[in-house]
Amino acid sequence: MDLHGKKSGGSFGVLTEAEIQALLIEHVGGRLTKDDKDALLRLASAFISHNGVAGPGSGAISEWKYHGHTVFHRTSLGGAYTLFFYCATEGTQIGGICGIGTHLTSDKYTMIWRKHNWGAPVVNI
Repeated sequence: MDLHGKKSGGSFGVLTEAEIQALLIEHVGGRLTKDDKDALLRLASAFISHNGVAGPGSGAISEWKYHGHTVFHRTSLGGAYTLFFYCATEGTQIGGICGIGTHLTSDKYTMIWRKHNWGAPVVNI
């Protein structure tokens, strides 16, 4: 799946895996270890390959939405971060990122960053 945004050279277009990782690092902020950066790179790769699960997985709500689009999530190996993303237009493989968090419980999250207009149901914000 593609993510459009400001590229490292200043132009606008489809972001590379490394540029998505840089965006995630910017949203997480703080001093990140090599393991943190590696986890965010794996999540960038998961976004590009649209490798995520719809909804919370377990729990009462089977689907999360962002402006009518199904929200998928993927947790990094080791569980350090969870990326929340959506496919903006079905069939076009253009998507967006609506949040980054950490697991609070198996189906609830503490959000590190989220788009200001995402209500993020069943998420501890």
